[in-house]
Amino acid sequence: SASLYDDIYLVNFPWETYSALNANVRGSLTLPVSIAAGPIKVDNQVTRIRIKLPAYPALERVLVFINVTSGALVKSVTFDYTFFDGFAFRVLSMSPEGVPVSTSVFGRTFAYKTEVTFLIANCPQGITPGQLNVTVNEYASQIVSLSHEVTCQPGIPDCNRTRLKVLLAPVSSLGNASVKLMVWNGSGVSSYLRSVATYLPCNYETFCSLQEVPDVLLLQGVSAAKCDTQFCVKQMLVPEASIASVNQTVGVASGGNKVLVEFSNFPALQSTDIEISVSLSSVRLIVATESLSLARGASLRGSTGSLVMTVPVVRIDADQLATVSLKLSLGSTIRTASFEYQYLRLLSGNASVGSFSPVSIMRTDELKLQ
Repeated sequence: SASLYDDIYLVNFPWETYSALNANVRGSLTLPVSIAAGPIKVDNQVTRIRIKLPAYPALERVLVFINVTSGALVKSVTFDYTFFDGFAFRVLSMSPEGVPVSTSVFGRTFAYKTEVTFLIANCPQGITPGQLNVTVNEYASQIVSLSHEVTCQPGIPDCNRTRLKVLLAPVSSLGNASVKLMVWNGSGVSSYLRSVATYLPCNYETFCSLQEVPDVLLLQGVSAAKCDTQFCVKQMLVPEASIASVNQTVGVASGGNKVLVEFSNFPALQSTDIEISVSLSSVRLIVATESLSLARGASLRGSTGSLVMTVPVVRIDADQLATVSLKLSLGSTIRTASFEYQYLRLLSGNASVGSFSPVSIMRTDELKLQ
């Protein structure tokens, strides 16, 4: 519909030579724009005008031309303007406007989830977060909060305003990501597609100095996407690892025992970060970490946690003591700890009696030999 535009301020307006002032919009078609007020001299450099945009038959972005005739010349300035449906569901703004892509530190992938805030026009009032769906490159994102900032009577265009906070799913590669918002409007689904810029997060392996190491346990938050020295730790401040307890330290050679190991200062992000080896005689076996848990608040400066491993099968002819070693590498920073596990050989063959007592009895004793 036709509408007044905010005051427009022009510099270098040719007051002494201008003879005409007009405007138009140019898109799929060109329409005249009326000058509603001005030109009015604000000071020696600035001139103010006001225009009235026409009703436009299409929903599209156009260029608004302001044309000043000065002598034999026509000088023009332009700006973008978008004609939109005043009742359509649409996103007015998104903050932040860019999101970091996934990165890697010491072979560990950091897939950042970014919390963004959308300001939405004409979102159905009274809806719940369950009636909204947000995806990034078709991956589902988490609705954090939903609040209706401005609620208007039905029939008033471009009035309702809704604020939506979303934890966006991680983006794996550079290039514009597609964020899609879908809402159930009572009779169907309204959707809005928005392109979002991406950027490379900080390369902490390069950013932290040679005497420092990135705190991989703290880099998971999106606030770490931009380089900050608070996420670098001096190597001398990274404490040595230690094992606090082991729930089983003896078992037969056939293996299979589930062993719970509680430890300190193994800052692992995932199970594969910790290498477990079982060594005895000339044999060294690599064992997988089946599960890993770290206490809340863990960082390179201090952490506690536990892991579960399954004792492997070994072939031995006699009982042997094995060394179970845990190793974690963070670039040049390596942390190790170990404990001992007693393997008992398996019994084989038919059972036999080695000795028994007493070896003779008197008939009157009525003893039973078992």
